[in-house]
Amino acid sequence: MFTQSRLLKKVDYTLLLTVTTIILFSLVIIYSATKPTEVLPVVDGINNSGDAFASVKRQFINIILGFVAMGMALYIHYEDLAKHTKALYILNLIMLGAVLFAGDSALGAQRWIEIGPFRFQPSEFSKIIIIICFAAFLNSRQGRLNSFRDLLPCFAFIGVPLLFILKQPDLGTSLVFMAIMFGMLFAAGARPSLLIGLLLGGLTLAILWIWAHFWLEAHSGFNLWIPLKEYQLERLIIFINPWQDWHGDGYHIIQSQ
Repeated sequence: MFTQSRLLKKVDYTLLLTVTTIILFSLVIIYSATKPTEVLPVVDGINNSGDAFASVKRQFINIILGFVAMGMALYIHYEDLAKHTKALYILNLIMLGAVLFAGDSALGAQRWIEIGPFRFQPSEFSKIIIIICFAAFLNSRQGRLNSFRDLLPCFAFIGVPLLFILKQPDLGTSLVFMAIMFGMLFAAGARPSLLIGLLLGGLTLAILWIWAHFWLEAHSGFNLWIPLKEYQLERLIIFINPWQDWHGDGYHIIQSQ
């Protein structure tokens, strides 16, 4: 554990000031986006209560909780965390598994857990936990990241929580997990050529699989299994060709070009 004087010396005050500025700016944006124009009841979680600061207050409480958590985390040395990575990894799997059985569903996805007045998304905590756990795992495998066979345990380590997240489904967080894995493998000393080869090979396989899915569906009516929901496929199609729905989902992509 750090002493208080050592702790204060290690704080990056420039980073802290930058984050605080962004947070304050976000409160202004939230106020601007959610202030009611007339007194109406809450509809689908949107603030129409007449309280112009309802959403800002809720976000401010979350910010305070975040700063408290940050302060507590500052007192924990990373070497102390390394001693508890197995427990953290199991806790991570329990949280992600709990979402599938007791999580709240919204817009076709089951990603949240509600405990009293608090509602949180375990996959967001999972990103932090997996970085800590994977760092300890890679540290134990120093010098054994030079071949595809060496990387298989790493894929399995990330793959287990990744399957839980795909099941929710949460494609965005799944891609973040992949980025975390490859980034940390690179930092841990895995051969760049091997990582690039795996990325290109995986991307090529994914493109061919999706193409085969649509081709078979169009020509034979056969649905090739694909680990994506219909709306996720639609997002992918719109991203590739926004003009296909230029009045709808593709509008903002076209306007940003």
